[in-house]
Amino acid sequence: MKQITLGILFCILSVALPNAAYTQDAITNNDISEITQRLQEYSNDQLLERRDFIIQALQDDSGSDSAPTSDESRASMLLELSIIEQLLIVAGIVILDNVTEDTSTPPDTKFPVITINGSNPATVELGSTYTDAGATSDGGETVTTSGTVDTNTVGSYTITYSATDTAGNTSTATRTVNVVDTTSPVLTITGDNPATVELGSTYTDAGATATDLDTVSVTSSSDVDTDAVGSYSVIYTATDASGNTSTATRTVNVVDTTGPTFTSSASFSAAEDQTSIGTVTATDASGSVSFSISGTEISIGASTGVLAFTSAASAVDFETKSSYTATVTASDGTNTSTQNITVTLTDVNESPAILTDSFTVAEDQTAVGTINASDPEDDTLTYSVAGSDFTIGASTGVMAFASAASAVDFETKSSYTVDVTVSDGTNSVTKTITVNVSDVEDESEDETSTSTDTDTDTDTDTSTTGTGTGTSTGTSTGTGTGTST
Repeated sequence: MKQITLGILFCILSVALPNAAYTQDAITNNDISEITQRLQEYSNDQLLERRDFIIQALQDDSGSDSAPTSDESRASMLLELSIIEQLLIVAGIVILDNVTEDTSTPPDTKFPVITINGSNPATVELGSTYTDAGATSDGGETVTTSGTVDTNTVGSYTITYSATDTAGNTSTATRTVNVVDTTSPVLTITGDNPATVELGSTYTDAGATATDLDTVSVTSSSDVDTDAVGSYSVIYTATDASGNTSTATRTVNVVDTTGPTFTSSASFSAAEDQTSIGTVTATDASGSVSFSISGTEISIGASTGVLAFTSAASAVDFETKSSYTATVTASDGTNTSTQNITVTLTDVNESPAILTDSFTVAEDQTAVGTINASDPEDDTLTYSVAGSDFTIGASTGVMAFASAASAVDFETKSSYTVDVTVSDGTNSVTKTITVNVSDVEDESEDETSTSTDTDTDTDTDTSTTGTGTGTSTGTSTGTGTGTST
Protein backbone atom coordinates (compact mmCIF):
# COMPACT_ATOMS: atom_id res chain seq x y z
CA MET A 1 0.00 0.00 0.00
CA LYS A 2 2.87 2.34 0.67
CA GLN A 3 4.18 2.08 -2.87
CA ILE A 4 2.85 4.88 -5.01
CA THR A 5 3.77 5.99 -8.48
CA LEU A 6 5.60 9.24 -9.05
CA GLY A 7 2.96 10.61 -11.37
CA ILE A 8 0.10 9.92 -8.88
CA LEU A 9 2.06 11.52 -6.07
CA PHE A 10 2.85 14.62 -8.13
CA CYS A 11 -0.83 15.02 -8.93
CA ILE A 12 -1.71 14.62 -5.29
CA LEU A 13 0.88 17.22 -4.30
CA SER A 14 -0.41 19.62 -6.92
CA VAL A 15 -3.84 19.52 -5.39
CA ALA A 16 -2.89 19.14 -1.77
CA LEU A 17 -0.35 21.91 -1.62
CA PRO A 18 -1.75 24.91 -3.50
CA ASN A 19 -0.74 27.34 -0.74
CA ALA A 20 2.74 26.01 -0.10
CA ALA A 21 5.57 28.50 0.19
CA TYR A 22 7.21 27.01 -2.86
CA THR A 23 5.73 26.83 -6.34
CA GLN A 24 5.54 23.97 -8.72
CA ASP A 25 8.20 25.61 -10.76
CA ALA A 26 10.60 25.01 -7.92
CA ILE A 27 9.78 21.31 -7.79
CA THR A 28 11.17 18.98 -10.38
CA ASN A 29 10.32 15.40 -11.11
CA ASN A 30 13.81 14.49 -10.06
CA ASP A 31 13.22 16.11 -6.65
CA ILE A 32 9.97 14.25 -6.06
CA SER A 33 11.39 11.01 -7.34
CA GLU A 34 14.49 11.17 -5.21
CA ILE A 35 12.63 12.09 -1.98
CA THR A 36 9.83 9.60 -2.61
CA GLN A 37 12.16 6.68 -3.29
CA ARG A 38 14.07 7.46 -0.15
CA LEU A 39 10.94 7.81 2.06
CA GLN A 40 9.34 4.60 0.72
CA GLU A 41 12.09 2.73 2.44
CA TYR A 42 10.86 4.11 5.79
CA SER A 43 8.41 2.34 8.06
CA ASN A 44 5.32 4.19 9.15
CA ASP A 45 6.88 4.89 12.54
CA GLN A 46 9.99 6.19 10.84
CA LEU A 47 7.82 8.40 8.63
CA LEU A 48 6.08 9.82 11.67
CA GLU A 49 9.40 10.48 13.40
CA ARG A 50 10.74 12.16 10.26
CA ARG A 51 7.55 14.26 10.02
CA ASP A 52 7.89 15.48 13.62
CA PHE A 53 11.55 16.31 13.05
CA ILE A 54 10.82 18.43 9.98
CA ILE A 55 7.93 20.29 11.69
CA GLN A 56 10.14 21.08 14.65
CA ALA A 57 12.93 22.25 12.39
CA LEU A 58 10.61 24.58 10.51
CA GLN A 59 9.24 25.99 13.76
CA ASP A 60 12.70 26.48 15.20
CA ASP A 61 13.77 28.30 12.00
CA SER A 62 10.81 30.68 12.20
CA GLY A 63 11.57 31.66 15.80
CA SER A 64 15.32 31.94 15.38
CA ASP A 65 17.14 35.30 15.44
CA SER A 66 19.90 33.87 13.31
CA ALA A 67 19.90 33.92 9.56
CA PRO A 68 16.92 31.95 8.21
CA THR A 69 17.26 28.74 6.34
CA SER A 70 17.70 29.37 2.65
CA ASP A 71 14.68 29.30 0.39
CA GLU A 72 15.95 26.22 -1.34
CA SER A 73 16.41 24.27 1.92
CA ARG A 74 13.01 25.33 3.33
CA ALA A 75 11.28 24.38 0.11
CA SER A 76 12.99 21.00 0.17
CA MET A 77 11.89 20.42 3.77
CA LEU A 78 8.28 21.39 2.96
CA LEU A 79 8.32 19.09 -0.05
CA GLU A 80 9.61 16.19 2.01
CA LEU A 81 6.97 16.90 4.71
CA SER A 82 4.18 16.91 2.14
CA ILE A 83 5.37 13.61 0.65
CA ILE A 84 5.57 12.05 4.14
CA GLU A 85 1.99 13.13 4.89
CA GLN A 86 0.71 11.77 1.60
CA LEU A 87 2.47 8.47 2.20
CA LEU A 88 0.89 8.29 5.68
CA ILE A 89 -2.54 9.06 4.25
CA VAL A 90 -2.08 6.36 1.66
CA ALA A 91 -1.09 4.09 4.49
CA GLY A 92 -4.40 4.90 6.26
CA ILE A 93 -2.88 6.93 9.01
CA VAL A 94 -4.93 10.02 9.97
CA ILE A 95 -2.82 13.09 10.61
CA LEU A 96 -4.76 15.50 12.79
CA ASP A 97 -2.18 18.32 12.59
CA ASN A 98 -1.49 17.92 8.89
CA VAL A 99 0.39 20.99 7.78
CA THR A 100 -1.40 20.87 4.52
CA GLU A 101 -4.54 21.71 6.43
CA ASP A 102 -2.97 24.82 7.82
CA THR A 103 -4.64 27.74 6.06
CA SER A 104 -2.45 30.38 7.62
CA THR A 105 -0.09 32.31 5.35
CA PRO A 106 3.40 30.92 5.69
CA PRO A 107 6.22 33.41 6.38
CA ASP A 108 8.02 34.96 3.30
CA THR A 109 11.43 33.38 3.27
CA LYS A 110 12.22 33.83 -0.39
CA PHE A 111 15.17 36.15 -0.96
CA PRO A 112 15.37 38.41 -3.98
CA VAL A 113 17.33 37.08 -6.92
CA ILE A 114 19.82 39.66 -8.23
CA THR A 115 20.89 39.50 -11.86
CA ILE A 116 24.10 41.39 -12.77
CA ASN A 117 23.95 43.10 -16.14
CA GLY A 118 26.92 42.85 -18.47
CA SER A 119 30.18 41.06 -17.97
CA ASN A 120 31.29 39.70 -14.65
CA PRO A 121 34.18 39.99 -14.27
CA ALA A 122 34.42 43.18 -16.28
CA THR A 123 37.62 44.56 -17.80
CA VAL A 124 38.43 48.24 -18.27
CA GLU A 125 41.57 49.83 -19.75
CA LEU A 126 43.80 51.92 -17.52
CA GLY A 127 42.96 55.59 -17.83
CA SER A 128 39.57 55.06 -19.45
CA THR A 129 36.14 55.74 -17.94
CA TYR A 130 34.28 52.91 -16.23
CA THR A 131 30.48 52.91 -16.50
CA ASP A 132 28.77 50.24 -14.44
CA ALA A 133 26.07 48.21 -16.18
CA GLY A 134 24.13 47.75 -12.92
CA ALA A 135 21.94 44.86 -11.78
CA THR A 136 18.22 43.96 -11.48
CA SER A 137 16.07 42.06 -8.93
CA ASP A 138 13.59 39.36 -9.88
CA GLY A 139 10.97 40.87 -7.60
CA GLY A 140 11.43 44.39 -8.83
CA GLU A 141 13.17 45.41 -5.66
CA THR A 142 15.46 48.42 -5.78
CA VAL A 143 19.06 47.41 -6.29
CA THR A 144 21.64 49.57 -4.58
CA THR A 145 25.28 49.69 -5.69
CA SER A 146 28.43 50.20 -3.61
CA GLY A 147 32.13 50.16 -4.39
CA THR A 148 34.41 52.25 -6.58
CA VAL A 149 36.75 51.59 -9.48
CA ASP A 150 39.98 53.62 -9.85
CA THR A 151 40.67 53.45 -13.55
CA ASN A 152 43.95 55.29 -13.06
CA THR A 153 45.43 52.42 -11.10
CA VAL A 154 45.87 48.88 -12.33
CA GLY A 155 44.11 46.41 -10.03
CA SER A 156 41.00 44.40 -9.20
CA TYR A 157 37.97 46.17 -7.78
CA THR A 158 34.58 44.96 -6.40
CA ILE A 159 31.14 46.41 -7.05
CA THR A 160 28.46 45.14 -4.62
CA TYR A 161 24.74 45.08 -5.46
CA SER A 162 22.04 44.75 -2.73
CA ALA A 163 18.26 44.19 -2.95
CA THR A 164 15.79 43.93 -0.01
CA ASP A 165 12.18 42.76 -0.37
CA THR A 166 9.20 43.91 1.71
CA ALA A 167 9.72 41.02 4.13
CA GLY A 168 13.21 42.23 4.87
CA ASN A 169 14.95 39.49 2.93
CA THR A 170 18.19 40.94 1.53
CA SER A 171 20.31 39.52 -1.23
CA THR A 172 23.72 40.67 -2.43
CA ALA A 173 25.77 40.04 -5.53
CA THR A 174 29.23 41.26 -6.57
CA ARG A 175 30.92 42.19 -9.81
CA THR A 176 34.69 42.11 -10.19
CA VAL A 177 36.13 44.91 -12.29
CA ASN A 178 39.71 44.45 -13.46
CA VAL A 179 41.57 47.61 -14.45
CA VAL A 180 44.28 46.50 -16.87
CA ASP A 181 47.06 48.19 -18.85
CA THR A 182 47.45 46.74 -22.33
CA THR A 183 48.61 49.95 -24.01
CA SER A 184 52.28 50.40 -24.87
CA PRO A 185 54.07 53.63 -23.86
CA VAL A 186 54.39 56.45 -26.37
CA LEU A 187 58.10 56.86 -27.12
CA THR A 188 59.50 60.14 -28.48
CA ILE A 189 63.09 60.59 -29.68
CA THR A 190 64.73 63.82 -28.50
CA GLY A 191 66.80 65.81 -30.99
CA ASP A 192 67.62 65.10 -34.62
CA ASN A 193 66.76 61.84 -36.29
CA PRO A 194 68.77 61.07 -38.30
CA ALA A 195 71.65 62.70 -36.45
CA THR A 196 75.01 63.59 -37.99
CA VAL A 197 78.36 63.50 -36.20
CA GLU A 198 81.80 64.35 -37.55
CA LEU A 199 84.39 61.62 -37.88
CA GLY A 200 86.68 61.49 -34.86
CA SER A 201 84.44 63.63 -32.66
CA THR A 202 82.52 62.54 -29.55
CA TYR A 203 78.89 61.50 -29.98
CA THR A 204 76.53 62.48 -27.17
CA ASP A 205 73.07 60.98 -27.53
CA ALA A 206 70.11 63.27 -26.92
CA GLY A 207 68.02 60.38 -25.58
CA ALA A 208 64.29 59.77 -25.73
CA THR A 209 61.22 60.30 -23.55
CA ALA A 210 58.18 58.11 -22.95
CA THR A 211 54.66 58.83 -21.76
CA ASP A 212 52.35 56.26 -20.19
CA LEU A 213 49.54 56.13 -17.65
CA ASP A 214 51.70 53.76 -15.64
CA THR A 215 55.27 53.98 -14.43
CA VAL A 216 57.63 53.75 -17.42
CA SER A 217 61.38 53.47 -17.93
CA VAL A 218 63.50 54.05 -21.06
CA THR A 219 66.69 52.20 -21.99
CA SER A 220 68.90 52.49 -25.06
CA SER A 221 71.53 50.54 -26.93
CA SER A 222 74.03 52.00 -29.39
CA ASP A 223 76.71 50.84 -31.83
CA VAL A 224 77.95 54.30 -32.91
CA ASP A 225 81.68 54.29 -33.79
CA THR A 226 82.82 57.85 -34.45
CA ASP A 227 86.22 56.62 -35.65
CA ALA A 228 84.72 55.05 -38.77
CA VAL A 229 82.53 56.68 -41.42
CA GLY A 230 79.17 54.92 -41.65
CA SER A 231 75.54 54.73 -40.55
CA TYR A 232 74.74 53.51 -37.05
CA SER A 233 71.63 52.89 -34.91
CA VAL A 234 70.60 53.87 -31.40
CA ILE A 235 67.61 51.78 -30.22
CA TYR A 236 65.40 53.01 -27.39
CA THR A 237 63.05 50.73 -25.44
CA ALA A 238 60.28 51.99 -23.13
CA THR A 239 58.71 49.55 -20.67
CA ASP A 240 55.81 50.29 -18.33
CA ALA A 241 54.95 48.60 -15.05
CA SER A 242 52.59 46.19 -16.81
CA GLY A 243 55.31 44.98 -19.14
CA ASN A 244 54.10 46.77 -22.26
CA THR A 245 57.00 47.91 -24.43
CA SER A 246 57.66 50.33 -27.28
CA THR A 247 60.80 50.77 -29.36
CA ALA A 248 62.17 53.58 -31.50
CA THR A 249 65.36 53.90 -33.52
CA ARG A 250 67.61 56.89 -34.20
CA THR A 251 69.98 56.75 -37.16
CA VAL A 252 73.39 58.32 -36.56
CA ASN A 253 75.50 59.09 -39.62
CA VAL A 254 79.24 59.46 -39.01
CA VAL A 255 80.62 61.66 -41.80
CA ASP A 256 83.97 63.12 -42.76
CA THR A 257 83.63 66.71 -43.95
CA THR A 258 86.78 68.13 -42.35
CA GLY A 259 90.14 68.41 -44.02
CA PRO A 260 93.41 67.54 -42.28
CA THR A 261 94.71 69.81 -39.53
CA PHE A 262 98.24 71.16 -39.91
CA THR A 263 100.35 70.56 -36.80
CA SER A 264 103.59 72.08 -38.06
CA SER A 265 104.54 75.74 -38.19
CA ALA A 266 103.90 77.76 -41.31
CA SER A 267 107.41 79.27 -41.03
CA PHE A 268 110.63 77.42 -41.81
CA SER A 269 114.26 78.51 -41.57
CA ALA A 270 116.96 76.93 -43.70
CA ALA A 271 120.66 77.62 -44.11
CA GLU A 272 121.89 78.67 -47.52
CA ASP A 273 124.00 76.36 -49.63
CA GLN A 274 121.84 73.29 -48.84
CA THR A 275 118.60 71.81 -50.15
CA SER A 276 117.04 70.54 -46.91
CA ILE A 277 114.25 72.68 -45.39
CA GLY A 278 112.07 70.74 -42.90
CA THR A 279 108.92 68.65 -42.62
CA VAL A 280 105.25 69.60 -42.84
CA THR A 281 102.96 67.58 -40.55
CA ALA A 282 99.17 67.25 -40.42
CA THR A 283 96.64 64.96 -38.77
CA ASP A 284 93.22 63.72 -39.84
CA ALA A 285 90.57 61.58 -38.22
CA SER A 286 90.75 59.20 -41.17
CA GLY A 287 94.36 58.48 -40.28
CA SER A 288 95.71 59.07 -43.80
CA VAL A 289 97.17 62.36 -45.12
CA SER A 290 98.98 63.16 -48.37
CA PHE A 291 100.74 66.40 -49.38
CA SER A 292 101.34 68.56 -52.43
CA ILE A 293 102.89 72.02 -52.93
CA SER A 294 102.56 74.91 -55.35
CA GLY A 295 105.38 76.32 -57.49
CA THR A 296 108.60 74.77 -58.73
CA GLU A 297 111.20 76.06 -56.29
CA ILE A 298 110.30 73.74 -53.42
CA SER A 299 109.30 70.07 -53.45
CA ILE A 300 107.42 68.04 -50.81
CA GLY A 301 107.23 64.33 -50.09
CA ALA A 302 103.66 63.22 -50.86
CA SER A 303 103.52 60.83 -47.93
CA THR A 304 106.28 62.28 -45.69
CA GLY A 305 105.74 66.03 -45.95
CA VAL A 306 109.54 66.57 -46.28
CA LEU A 307 110.38 69.94 -47.87
CA ALA A 308 113.46 70.54 -50.05
CA PHE A 309 114.72 73.04 -52.60
CA THR A 310 114.49 71.72 -56.13
CA SER A 311 117.70 73.49 -57.28
CA ALA A 312 121.26 72.55 -56.43
CA ALA A 313 122.64 73.55 -53.06
CA SER A 314 124.96 76.08 -54.66
CA ALA A 315 121.96 77.95 -56.03
CA VAL A 316 120.39 78.32 -52.59
CA ASP A 317 122.11 81.59 -51.86
CA PHE A 318 121.12 84.08 -49.20
CA GLU A 319 122.66 86.92 -51.13
CA THR A 320 120.59 86.02 -54.22
CA LYS A 321 117.21 85.25 -52.58
CA SER A 322 116.64 85.18 -48.87
CA SER A 323 112.95 84.16 -48.66
CA TYR A 324 110.56 81.75 -50.42
CA THR A 325 106.79 81.25 -50.18
CA ALA A 326 104.58 78.37 -51.28
CA THR A 327 101.16 76.82 -50.56
CA VAL A 328 101.02 73.32 -49.12
CA THR A 329 97.86 71.23 -49.58
CA ALA A 330 97.02 68.34 -47.23
CA SER A 331 94.38 65.79 -48.29
CA ASP A 332 92.64 62.86 -46.56
CA GLY A 333 91.45 61.54 -49.89
CA THR A 334 88.15 63.40 -49.70
CA ASN A 335 88.73 66.72 -47.98
CA THR A 336 91.67 69.13 -48.27
CA SER A 337 93.28 71.87 -46.20
CA THR A 338 95.89 74.42 -47.27
CA GLN A 339 98.66 76.26 -45.47
CA ASN A 340 100.81 79.10 -46.80
CA ILE A 341 104.40 78.51 -45.74
CA THR A 342 107.42 80.82 -45.70
CA VAL A 343 111.00 79.57 -45.95
CA THR A 344 113.61 82.07 -44.75
CA LEU A 345 117.25 81.50 -45.62
CA THR A 346 119.91 82.18 -43.02
CA ASP A 347 123.18 83.71 -44.12
CA VAL A 348 126.18 81.43 -43.88
CA ASN A 349 129.75 82.87 -43.84
CA GLU A 350 130.95 81.54 -47.17
CA SER A 351 134.50 81.15 -48.31
CA PRO A 352 136.03 83.77 -50.56
CA ALA A 353 136.40 83.09 -54.24
CA ILE A 354 139.68 83.54 -56.22
CA LEU A 355 138.78 84.74 -59.68
CA THR A 356 142.28 84.91 -61.12
CA ASP A 357 143.50 81.85 -62.97
CA SER A 358 146.84 83.00 -64.43
CA PHE A 359 149.17 85.87 -65.22
CA THR A 360 151.42 86.55 -68.24
CA VAL A 361 154.41 88.79 -67.60
CA ALA A 362 157.36 89.90 -69.69
CA GLU A 363 160.74 88.56 -68.73
CA ASP A 364 163.23 90.80 -67.06
CA GLN A 365 160.72 92.30 -64.61
CA THR A 366 159.43 91.41 -61.12
CA ALA A 367 155.86 92.67 -61.20
CA VAL A 368 153.32 89.94 -61.77
CA GLY A 369 149.81 91.36 -61.06
CA THR A 370 147.03 91.59 -58.49
CA ILE A 371 144.98 88.57 -57.38
CA ASN A 372 141.29 89.15 -58.09
CA ALA A 373 139.26 87.72 -55.19
CA SER A 374 135.81 88.36 -53.72
CA ASP A 375 133.82 87.46 -50.64
CA PRO A 376 130.01 87.05 -50.53
CA GLU A 377 129.86 88.85 -47.25
CA ASP A 378 132.35 91.53 -48.36
CA ASP A 379 134.63 90.63 -45.50
CA THR A 380 138.18 91.99 -45.46
CA LEU A 381 140.46 89.57 -47.29
CA THR A 382 144.07 88.62 -46.64
CA TYR A 383 146.40 86.98 -49.13
CA SER A 384 149.34 84.61 -48.96
CA VAL A 385 151.41 82.47 -51.34
CA ALA A 386 153.26 79.21 -50.99
CA GLY A 387 156.91 78.79 -51.87
CA SER A 388 159.71 81.32 -52.38
CA ASP A 389 159.28 82.29 -56.00
CA PHE A 390 156.75 85.01 -55.33
CA THR A 391 155.68 87.56 -52.82
CA ILE A 392 152.16 88.90 -52.32
CA GLY A 393 150.74 91.87 -50.53
CA ALA A 394 148.79 90.49 -47.57
CA SER A 395 146.09 93.10 -47.85
CA THR A 396 146.41 94.03 -51.51
CA GLY A 397 146.90 90.73 -53.25
CA VAL A 398 149.69 92.25 -55.42
CA MET A 399 152.07 89.53 -56.59
CA ALA A 400 155.70 89.92 -57.63
CA PHE A 401 158.71 87.72 -58.32
CA ALA A 402 160.85 87.33 -55.26
CA SER A 403 164.10 87.36 -57.36
CA ALA A 404 165.67 90.21 -59.28
CA ALA A 405 164.25 91.18 -62.58
CA SER A 406 167.29 89.76 -64.34
CA ALA A 407 166.39 86.36 -63.06
CA VAL A 408 162.99 86.49 -64.71
CA ASP A 409 164.22 85.06 -67.95
CA PHE A 410 162.08 83.43 -70.54
CA GLU A 411 165.00 81.41 -71.76
CA THR A 412 165.62 80.12 -68.27
CA LYS A 413 162.02 79.42 -67.16
CA SER A 414 158.98 80.38 -69.09
CA SER A 415 156.25 79.30 -66.66
CA TYR A 416 155.62 79.13 -62.89
CA THR A 417 152.82 77.80 -60.69
CA VAL A 418 152.06 79.06 -57.24
CA ASP A 419 149.35 78.31 -54.61
CA VAL A 420 147.60 81.48 -53.57
CA THR A 421 145.46 81.48 -50.40
CA VAL A 422 142.76 84.04 -49.67
CA SER A 423 141.06 84.26 -46.24
CA ASP A 424 138.05 86.25 -44.92
CA GLY A 425 139.15 85.68 -41.35
CA THR A 426 136.97 82.60 -40.94
CA ASN A 427 137.09 80.74 -44.18
CA SER A 428 139.90 80.47 -46.65
CA VAL A 429 140.36 79.20 -50.17
CA THR A 430 143.52 78.14 -52.00
CA LYS A 431 143.98 78.15 -55.74
CA THR A 432 146.92 77.31 -58.00
CA ILE A 433 147.83 80.25 -60.19
CA THR A 434 149.95 79.98 -63.33
CA VAL A 435 152.46 82.71 -64.13
CA ASN A 436 153.65 82.66 -67.73
CA VAL A 437 156.81 84.53 -68.71
CA SER A 438 156.83 86.01 -72.19
CA ASP A 439 160.00 86.34 -74.30
CA VAL A 440 161.54 89.74 -74.91
CA GLU A 441 164.17 90.20 -77.77
CA ASP A 442 167.80 90.84 -76.69
CA GLU A 443 170.15 93.32 -78.71
CA SER A 444 173.05 91.40 -80.46
CA GLU A 445 174.72 91.06 -83.80
CA ASP A 446 173.47 88.83 -86.45
CA GLU A 447 176.47 86.45 -86.70
CA THR A 448 177.30 82.90 -87.57
CA SER A 449 180.87 81.53 -87.02
CA THR A 450 182.54 78.22 -87.11
CA SER A 451 185.91 77.51 -85.61
CA THR A 452 188.05 74.51 -85.10
CA ASP A 453 190.32 76.08 -82.60
CA THR A 454 189.63 77.40 -79.22
CA ASP A 455 189.30 81.19 -78.97
CA THR A 456 188.11 83.55 -76.44
CA ASP A 457 186.74 86.74 -77.84
CA THR A 458 185.43 89.62 -75.97
CA ASP A 459 183.55 92.33 -77.74
CA THR A 460 182.17 95.38 -76.25
CA ASP A 461 179.63 97.27 -78.32
CA THR A 462 177.99 100.43 -77.60
CA SER A 463 174.78 100.94 -79.41
CA THR A 464 171.78 103.03 -79.16
CA THR A 465 169.81 100.02 -77.96
CA GLY A 466 172.12 98.50 -75.40
CA THR A 467 175.39 96.75 -74.61
CA GLY A 468 176.14 93.12 -75.33
CA THR A 469 178.98 90.82 -74.22
CA GLY A 470 179.62 87.39 -75.69
CA THR A 471 182.12 84.61 -75.11
CA SER A 472 182.70 81.74 -77.51
CA THR A 473 184.82 78.66 -77.02
CA GLY A 474 185.27 75.95 -79.52
CA THR A 475 183.04 75.45 -82.44
CA SER A 476 179.94 77.51 -82.38
CA THR A 477 177.26 78.76 -84.64
CA GLY A 478 175.50 81.97 -83.85
CA THR A 479 173.32 84.46 -85.50
CA GLY A 480 173.06 87.98 -84.31
CA THR A 481 171.47 91.10 -85.58
CA GLY A 482 172.26 94.53 -84.32
CA THR A 483 173.46 98.00 -85.07
CA SER A 484 176.76 99.06 -83.72
CA THR A 485 179.11 102.04 -83.94
